[in-house]
Amino acid sequence: MVKFKNNNSLGFTLLELLVVVSILGMTMLIATSFVLNVTDNTSLNLEIYAQKALADLQYAQQQAMSSGTAVFITFPSGCSESYIIHKRNNVIRTFELPHNLKMTNNFFSTMVIHRTGLSQQGGRIVIRDEYNNQAIILFDVIGGRLRLEMNYND
Repeated sequence: MVKFKNNNSLGFTLLELLVVVSILGMTMLIATSFVLNVTDNTSLNLEIYAQKALADLQYAQQQAMSSGTAVFITFPSGCSESYIIHKRNNVIRTFELPHNLKMTNNFFSTMVIHRTGLSQQGGRIVIRDEYNNQAIILFDVIGGRLRLEMNYND
């Protein structure tokens, strides 16, 4: 067995440093392109905000049933980008869409979820992006079931 005796090995060679720097550079390039693609992908953004709105409505149902009192979802007039979930004057949650998404509903200004988890009116909330892709949250008046449908324009 041959032993190499090298007393001058205090650092890395130039070749080792070049390999490490090139690997880091390629990793950063891939990560940067991935992050830019995700933030620009409006259909993913639409789906994320639609899932959040659906979860908020389910939470409002649970709050109404667990507390035994009505929960209100108020859509501020003239605003197609937000809503407020509250019990009378006690705000539970607020929701706001980014500027590239718009929301419409057929609840007029307020939806009431009764202590049974049901609403008298049922209806839907539609969230659209700038390419007219849409997420539709349907509220069934009979069973109180919430459902999300995604419609994409190809």
